[in-house]
Amino acid sequence: MLYTSTAKLNLVGAGSIHSIAMNNQLLYRGPVHCISRILRNEGIAGLYRGVGAMYLRDIPGYCLYFVPYMVLCDWMMPEGTTTPNLLSVCLAGGVAGKIAFSVSSCL
Repeated sequence: MLYTSTAKLNLVGAGSIHSIAMNNQLLYRGPVHCISRILRNEGIAGLYRGVGAMYLRDIPGYCLYFVPYMVLCDWMMPEGTTTPNLLSVCLAGGVAGKIAFSVSSCL
């Protein structure tokens, strides 16, 4: 749900703006007020601001995780079984997570 992330980021940003500003007037009174103000000022599109950047971050990140995970699960699956055991799943998840993090943190 992207609109909750937008509201959360606006509330955090408003808090830092409020702490820098000299006046005592709050920009938002809470999450519901934040969402209603975004809807009033920007419309529905305002709730989904930043979705392109999120896709640019998440799609390669998920590919960097799930492709190695599936390859490692298939590689560590015992012969004659159709499902990997718990140790294979945990090890494949850990290694795939390390691969995804090391590649994405370099970007």
